Amino acid sequence: MRISLLTLLPALVICVVIDLAIWWVMRRLSVGDKWRKADITMLIISALSVLLVVCVPKKMCGDTMLTVLTYVVFFIISQYLAKIMALVAAVPLIWNRLRTTLLRWLPLAVGTLVFGSMWWGSFVTRFNIDVHPEEVPIAALPPSFDGYKIVQISDLHISSFGTDTTFVSEMVNRVNELHPDLIVFTGDIVTRKTDELPPFVSTLARLSAPDGVLAVKGNHDYGNYCEWPSESAHQANNQQLDSLFAAMRWRLLSNQTDTIRRGDDFITVTGVEYENMFAKEGTFTASLSEAIDVTAAKSAGCHILLYHSPEEWQPEIVPTGAFALTLSGHTHAMQMEVFGLSPAALRYDCWAGLYQQGASYLYVNRGIGTVGFPSRVGCNPEITLITLKTK
Repeated sequence: MRISLLTLLPALVICVVIDLAIWWVMRRLSVGDKWRKADITMLIISALSVLLVVCVPKKMCGDTMLTVLTYVVFFIISQYLAKIMALVAAVPLIWNRLRTTLLRWLPLAVGTLVFGSMWWGSFVTRFNIDVHPEEVPIAALPPSFDGYKIVQISDLHISSFGTDTTFVSEMVNRVNELHPDLIVFTGDIVTRKTDELPPFVSTLARLSAPDGVLAVKGNHDYGNYCEWPSESAHQANNQQLDSLFAAMRWRLLSNQTDTIRRGDDFITVTGVEYENMFAKEGTFTASLSEAIDVTAAKSAGCHILLYHSPEEWQPEIVPTGAFALTLSGHTHAMQMEVFGLSPAALRYDCWAGLYQQGASYLYVNRGIGTVGFPSRVGCNPEITLITLKTK
């Protein structure tokens, strides 16, 4: 959770403006003084909460304190989203001077519904797993792989579940019940540091498929969201994560390609390191070239790419003409999706589901865990079941 003072001060100003607007609306609607005083009280509490979030160094605080701060931020977000929607619902009352008892309660009802939906997403929705089946037709798919099943999971953010393995065990069972040929993981197994993962190693090791589990890292898997006492401690954290992947029997593809064979037929799965967030040396193109001969891949065979972020698909991956299918995560659909609409669409061209450009497909998984705020509003944790079909 990276929140700066420059980000929060404008947010605080917006909160004050919203509360002043609500105070004015309540006055126009002759709402009692106790409601207006309650709103001002909530504004003061929110302002103090903002100061708390600003003053505590997030990279240095422990997991318990970070959880507290996460819920503080979530309380502020859910409260002000509810207030904004209540203001929208109040517009007809102001301009048309409608004063029926039923309509006067409409803004409160709308605000309560929004606030309740956010917290329902925290306590219920984020533990309801959806399985999304997709068929992907591929012209170059060898006959032996027609009907080949790949299960994709992504963005576990394992700290979302503390040390309780119940939900993760349920997810593992759901995956295994699909009887996939291959399981892939597309990054962000932890949120801050490797210490989050050990309680879940034996549970995640139960994931089973004939062709195993292939994985790539996401931006949260490099330990860059913590303050380390030394660079050697940082590197030890990263090395520990690699060893835990091995302990779970997940093959980590770090700019590498794995070949899966059925007799004389084969497909390849390439995993590329997620580099662009942390200004590491090299570019996506260089990493891809390290992982696979792109020219040879373009000329023959069926090739699948695992890469954490979908942002490189259109500008970098599609033009190579090498990959029939790219699997990504990262967006979480911003953990909010209502009637197929999500704020993620304002940030990402491809934010969830299946996309096609020419002969190239992309699937963006909505993720399993949470980050930023502990809720999923209309956006359940996702297991994707992809069936490859000859075209």
